[in-house]
Amino acid sequence: MVSPQGVSRARAPRARTPRPGVIALVFLLASVPYILFSDRLLLGLVHDAAALTTWQTIKGWGYVLVAAGVVYLLERRIARRHRRALAQQRAAYDAAIEGWARALDLREHETGGHARRVTELAQRLGQRLGLGPEELENLRHGALLHDVGKIGVRDAVLGKPGPLDEDEWTEMRHHTVLGHELLLGLPELREATTVVRSHHERWDGAGYPDGLAGEAIPRLARIFAVVDVYDALRSDRPYRRAWTEDEVHAHLRAERGRHLDPEVVDAFLEMLGGGA
Repeated sequence: MVSPQGVSRARAPRARTPRPGVIALVFLLASVPYILFSDRLLLGLVHDAAALTTWQTIKGWGYVLVAAGVVYLLERRIARRHRRALAQQRAAYDAAIEGWARALDLREHETGGHARRVTELAQRLGQRLGLGPEELENLRHGALLHDVGKIGVRDAVLGKPGPLDEDEWTEMRHHTVLGHELLLGLPELREATTVVRSHHERWDGAGYPDGLAGEAIPRLARIFAVVDVYDALRSDRPYRRAWTEDEVHAHLRAERGRHLDPEVVDAFLEMLGGGA
């Protein structure tokens, strides 16, 4: 399984860009001969003092414009390479996160791709609720890694076919805190950790781990919670069969304003075509 440190170190190949010292040296080597020889050339061709001053001015402005053009072209080339390197780095980073999410699914014997399903639904729901590009990216990462803390939960608890006892429930609930702690060292995932830690909080304050209520629950976590409940109920589990679509819709309506954010439930049901 990919570690948090492995995700942090996922980097694309570095783009080669000219070194500042090399650029300065080339500029100096080109400037000195130009200044020396262009002055001598003008003195040999122009003998009128007024005309010489005019040509000196033209030469100076020409030098400035050419130098500015060269600097502009170099900067544009560097910026283009930098953008390409950032895009490659982001692709490698995302691939590492997605690989980690798939490994977590497999550990829970979830071959249907729970992480992929909830991520796609969360993105659609986030767009419907007006999230910006950065918020959508944070929601995507949070959705992919929402259960990362379950790497600290025993297989016997994760795969238990019957109800969990109190000690097992305590261990299971701790996965939100553990996942949050695992990702704290990754600055790129700072906002995504709100989903990891708070997606089991409840609108009425009876959730875990912090007992947050209402809008005190981070918005990304409130959005994801609806999607997570939906997909969990629509999937087979060791202790029950999947619920029907109508049963899940009825459950979401019943939990509107108790477990789940009413606004998010309404938007989600409208998105699915089930109405609020």
